[in-house]
Amino acid sequence: GHDVTCLQQALIGAGVLSGPTSGRFDRATFDAVSAIQEERSLFVDGVVGRETALSLGVWPDEESSVVRTPPPPPGAVDSMGFPLSSVATTGADAPPLPENSGTGRRLVYERQGQRVWAVSDGGEIIRSWLVTGSMYNNELAGTHFVYSRSLESTAWNGEARLPKMVRWLQTERGHIGFHGIPTKIATGEAYQTDAELGTRLSGGCQRQADLDADFVWEFAPEGTKVVVL
Repeated sequence: GHDVTCLQQALIGAGVLSGPTSGRFDRATFDAVSAIQEERSLFVDGVVGRETALSLGVWPDEESSVVRTPPPPPGAVDSMGFPLSSVATTGADAPPLPENSGTGRRLVYERQGQRVWAVSDGGEIIRSWLVTGSMYNNELAGTHFVYSRSLESTAWNGEARLPKMVRWLQTERGHIGFHGIPTKIATGEAYQTDAELGTRLSGGCQRQADLDADFVWEFAPEGTKVVVL
């Protein structure tokens, strides 16, 4: 299709694919993607994730998909009574749920917009907030379920503390889940600010403001449905 043609044009321009374009993601295209990943010191898997697409200049403008709601007034709470963070909103003030986002009590995570919704059994938007998601192509779309939780966890490299970790996906490289903004074990310094939420900066998990991490910890026991779009 058109997206593959655009990719092939970028690969031809980079000198790793011979033309003409076909619009099909064939073996030659896979090999060309792998070659550019190796050449540019990216993870080599032949998959055109965010980092590879950014490297080739074919990743869409992310900020245009991120809806930033006004900060709530001091003391504002969601419909369950939990305080709202600076990037959270509730009820009719929240952006509408995406289509095909499941049914029942659940968390909905839209990767393109870097946004999460907490939804009641009856379909009410209890709360919605921005997160910082993965820079890589490792947040698997589909319906998942929370399978483990830790008040504090340690990142795979042993260098960061991850507060209130709520895991919903296990990969070959480790667990992916919602947690508060991580801090460096050596210095206590935060890896980012709340103002940077809505920007992809993590290695796989969804970082949240402290108040949103507090909410998810209470809202999402093991077995909670997580719909990823």
